[in-house]
Amino acid sequence: GVEQSAITMAYLFDYTKNEILIFSNSFNDPYSNHPDYIKSLDNCLKRNVKISLLVDELPNKNTDAYDKVKNYLMNFPQNGEIRQISPQGKDIIKSSFKDNVYCHFAVADNDKYLLEINSETKESLCSFHHPKVANRLSSLFLEIYNL
Repeated sequence: GVEQSAITMAYLFDYTKNEILIFSNSFNDPYSNHPDYIKSLDNCLKRNVKISLLVDELPNKNTDAYDKVKNYLMNFPQNGEIRQISPQGKDIIKSSFKDNVYCHFAVADNDKYLLEINSETKESLCSFHHPKVANRLSSLFLEIYNL
């Protein structure tokens, strides 16, 4: 659920050493404002982690999480960027998963990942040491991020 996803993402931020790639709906999901999520995101950014954020749509209202990432990237533009997914990118996402499910995900340091398998319930799969899946998700992210 929402609480579990927020806490899992918080752990992902906590254990990210170099880079995190996030593909999100609009980065203003309910869990994006969870206190653990915000605290861990803040600590992650303080470690100068590179962050690439890809969203379905830019948030219509700013959230603490979005503002932190946006301000961080304004101050350290070499550490990432925020982009909106293209229609072609959406098609690639759908065709990449079983039953054409449209999945959001995050990948950290090419060995950790969180993969949302149900966007309504926020049910997710995650691993903190699975380079094979993490690398596949990272490649997918970079393919659609760079369209």
